[in-house]
Amino acid sequence: MKIFKKFITLIFITLIVNVNSPASAEITLPAKPTPAKFVNDFTGKALTSEQTSQLNQKLENYSAQTTNQIVVVIVKSTGDYEIADYSFELGRTWGIGQKGKNNGVLITWATDDRKVFIATGYGVEGELTDALSKRIIEQLILPQFKQGNFYGGLDAGTNQIMNLLSPELKMDNNLESQEEQSKGSMIPIIFLIIWLIFFFISPRSMLLGSALGAMGSGRSFGGGRGGSSFGGGSFSGGGAGGSY
Repeated sequence: MKIFKKFITLIFITLIVNVNSPASAEITLPAKPTPAKFVNDFTGKALTSEQTSQLNQKLENYSAQTTNQIVVVIVKSTGDYEIADYSFELGRTWGIGQKGKNNGVLITWATDDRKVFIATGYGVEGELTDALSKRIIEQLILPQFKQGNFYGGLDAGTNQIMNLLSPELKMDNNLESQEEQSKGSMIPIIFLIIWLIFFFISPRSMLLGSALGAMGSGRSFGGGRGGSSFGGGSFSGGGAGGSY
């Protein structure tokens, strides 16, 4: 009889522990924005509105060009859950990336927890490995975060992810010197001068101008193959995180 009572007590205690255990509760996730946004600051103060708009526009443009979707989600805390588990569940629930391609990347930043995590979809794990995700966080994101430059860290980190997934775009990863950046900024001006010379010298240059205009129109924000909605991508357990 005593053994039976002990057994019943043990079962009762186990049930109580399981009911109150974080693992048995569902993760509370922020609602997916409609229309989809690539930068989501649910704290309302981690980034300025200008920074949010600028970063979102860059990622939206990148998605339109490549169909890859890099999404930044900023929350105060992931609660009782590890930021990795939180990120994977959020990526699956929102469907970040294209269905069938699973080419989504989610950067989760928990401001109060002071943690960052990069979660990768199945389709990009070959280019964006766990080791590379770790290096991006430790070498590009966290050093800026420690200095209070949160936008700079996210901008540099997303640029490097773009470089790995789409090397042909050659995005600035904020590691170039100011001199190299200034040289790069002169290229469009030189190109414009050459075009004007051709325009005034020969009527045939109108064909060149039309061709250049067509090339430029293919890089506008919001259009293209990627669109501005999440397509139902899925996530595995790939990724890496860090704290500051």
